[in-house]
Amino acid sequence: MVAGSYHGAVTGIRRFLTSRLGAWAIALWITTAVLIYVARSDMRALDAFADRGRAATATLTAVEDRGRQNDAYLVTFTTADNRVVNATLWGLPADPRPKVGETMRVVYDTADPQLVKDARPNRFIGRRIMFGIAATSLLTAVLLTTLAVARVRRATRSGSAGPSATA
Repeated sequence: MVAGSYHGAVTGIRRFLTSRLGAWAIALWITTAVLIYVARSDMRALDAFADRGRAATATLTAVEDRGRQNDAYLVTFTTADNRVVNATLWGLPADPRPKVGETMRVVYDTADPQLVKDARPNRFIGRRIMFGIAATSLLTAVLLTTLAVARVRRATRSGSAGPSATA
């Protein structure tokens, strides 16, 4: 490796990191990683129910109002082995908001029926939206990184000092 090529690579990386386009690309890479982590952790929590979960029809018996996303929904349902269970659902994201006395589908953990999740179909739309945003963010980050690298290479080949050399 020639010493000049090492210096050129370091200069190129420095130009990439200090360019506005490079900063946007890095921000999008970080955003993408966070979005994928959040969506994946939500999926892991739901996957636990996929292994040992069972669907049931529950009756909403009470709502403890703590603010739209933090409400506690008290439900009663009967398990497959005919046990009556009173459990709490937290912060249902699905609309329409259920009313006391209405029935709704839940999935409960057969090992611990107190652990319940909302089983209504629109409960899972949030994950799809999250992954869609993450995929869009990822594609945009790849595009911005490619453009920023191309600009840095062009500036390095032409020998221009670029924005990082100006005071």
